[in-house]
Amino acid sequence: MEWYANLIRHDGIQFVVAMDSGTLATVLFLGKGIVSPNALAEALSSTANRMFKRNGWMIALERFVDTDLNHLDILPTTNKRLLGSLVEMIRLIEAHLEFGDKDLEAIADQVNPIVALGVR
Repeated sequence: MEWYANLIRHDGIQFVVAMDSGTLATVLFLGKGIVSPNALAEALSSTANRMFKRNGWMIALERFVDTDLNHLDILPTTNKRLLGSLVEMIRLIEAHLEFGDKDLEAIADQVNPIVALGVR
């Protein structure tokens, strides 16, 4: 599957929201210090791996989701279904940030569609 990432800003802080195209699994991490495609790939891969391990979704890593990101292309998101899901996820995340939530991993865990489906 492919990951799609967008940069958002909240109170002057940059965050990256990335979504897997197959599962809609979503990760959230700070954008500070990400100045190249390689840095983005490393941050996305490590954040996604931590999220899947933390939530007991390791079987999904082996079967459905690729988090070993050795190659990264910077392209516009043209998949309208995915773009709509990504926009909705960003709205949920921004609401958490607006109300003062600071734990990015907890925010991602709370808004993830995989959690809502009870995948464990």
